[in-house]
Amino acid sequence: DCPGIVFASGQQADVALRNATRVEQLSDPIAPIESILKRCRREQLQQLYAIPKFTTANEFLVQIAKKRGKLKKGGVPDYDAAARTVLQDWNAGKIKYY
Repeated sequence: DCPGIVFASGQQADVALRNATRVEQLSDPIAPIESILKRCRREQLQQLYAIPKFTTANEFLVQIAKKRGKLKKGGVPDYDAAARTVLQDWNAGKIKYY
């Protein structure tokens, strides 16, 4: 039986992917996105978010920001808001990883 404690040994990205910290409290929500992209197939993410092909984490976040309306003034993508959206989907189980 686990009391629900996850000891944070390592990077903040790993702790965020284990849902051991609140997504809103992350100082850098983009680093865990890079870890997600290493673990999951890109085709799976393209299908889930209905976005075109991408090669980098920044391209992925730009497409998520545009798709979800996470834009700043002037239409500039809000990378942090898009990353937090993806992390919430990861923690909720919407992004399947085996």
